[in-house]
Amino acid sequence: MLFVGPFLFSTSPDESALCRRCGEAVATGRTCIAAPQLAVSGLGKYRSNRLHPACALDVSAEALVALFDEDSLVFDGREALEAVARERLARRASVNCRSKKKKDDDVEPDPPAIELARDPRGRPRVRVLFVGSGSWSLPSGEADPFSLEEVLRDATLVSSKREYVFVRHSSGNSLAIDPSQPWAACVYWQKVDNGVAWAHGGKVADWCALGLAAPILVVLGAGADVDDKRDAIVQQLRKLAAKGGFDADDCPVVASPTVGAGLVEALALALDERADQVSGELSSDRVARTIDQLEALVREGREEAVVATAKKCVRFFNRARVAEKSRILDALFAAIANKNIAPSVLDVVFASRITLTTAWLVAVAKLQLEDGARRLAHFDALCIYWRSLANRGDEALPALLVDAIERERAGSERAKMAAKWLPSLAAAESVARLKALRAASSKQRAKVALVDAILAEHAKIRRAK
Repeated sequence: MLFVGPFLFSTSPDESALCRRCGEAVATGRTCIAAPQLAVSGLGKYRSNRLHPACALDVSAEALVALFDEDSLVFDGREALEAVARERLARRASVNCRSKKKKDDDVEPDPPAIELARDPRGRPRVRVLFVGSGSWSLPSGEADPFSLEEVLRDATLVSSKREYVFVRHSSGNSLAIDPSQPWAACVYWQKVDNGVAWAHGGKVADWCALGLAAPILVVLGAGADVDDKRDAIVQQLRKLAAKGGFDADDCPVVASPTVGAGLVEALALALDERADQVSGELSSDRVARTIDQLEALVREGREEAVVATAKKCVRFFNRARVAEKSRILDALFAAIANKNIAPSVLDVVFASRITLTTAWLVAVAKLQLEDGARRLAHFDALCIYWRSLANRGDEALPALLVDAIERERAGSERAKMAAKWLPSLAAAESVARLKALRAASSKQRAKVALVDAILAEHAKIRRAK
């Protein structure tokens, strides 16, 4: 459900009272759950804000446990229901808790199985991540004919196989794993008259990291020119899906001029197809999921998807475990080794504040300096970072720069870059090599002049300290 607020204990006033979730009668005089905050307009036979206790558990275990904590009312089945509710919350908290004390080689035991939430007909209750144009709520008295909320009661869609609960992806917290109501699919909801929100690319990458099948693209709109608009929107949405790591051609499209029964039926069929493709229980470790995704995308060489996922990895890099940091750096280096991806990934790395190792910096510098066909993308940023490490005695990077001076023509781009940074980075060994190189290159006037300029600038910097 979209929003339930606090629950209250109640009783059914008469036989006409129906459960808001399942539509079945709430027996007169029997304890039920009331959710006063839920609107009752436009719900047909579900014009109710009462729920069977078991239905209330699936709607919001948190609200039900809060009610149990506040009210000790005794009723048939309370003890068993309360035990299930508390177990669900405990399991949810456990699977979403990332222990900072866990060592890299610790093996976590598989969590015990938990019973899936099901509707009265035995259909599993699963969740669908959702984003796109349109709002869940509008000012009082207004209506949006293209809003999902207009046609789905409490953001819930029931097919012959499952009960789907739509969850708007508003932040990282929206991705929490609920073992009793697992993720089953993802949907991008788009009006043809609205522009595609490219900022949602990171969210689509999260969906891919979850292991979900490619998103269902729901495109809504009517008008004489709607076909051309829809085709253009679908192409943009497919590009957005590809940027997030999905196969663009694997995104089913559900198109409709309006939101109505026909659309709901088509969406239900598409959701069943998507949910059938989810294999096993999804990992609750978002960090591990995202690293796995980055490694896979780098192997595939998909630039935009790599960049989108790399941005997510660098956000949590500094709080990741040691082995995870190593995996991220290895994946980023593998991406940089791909000439087609390198500049974009270096953009991400040096725009972030992640802690880079000297070995990683040297490996990247070696790639750029020794491959004459490769661009020197962000080499200045790399050298600035190296200088910030205060590792004055480390000759690894200066040695590569001296190698470049020795190997390259004096007027080459790489020789000029090396000459730019050697004065401030060179230590004793590099200076000695430069002097030896000058002596050995006495007949190469341009190279001698270049080395002399480097040594003179180096001496000037030393005197200024």
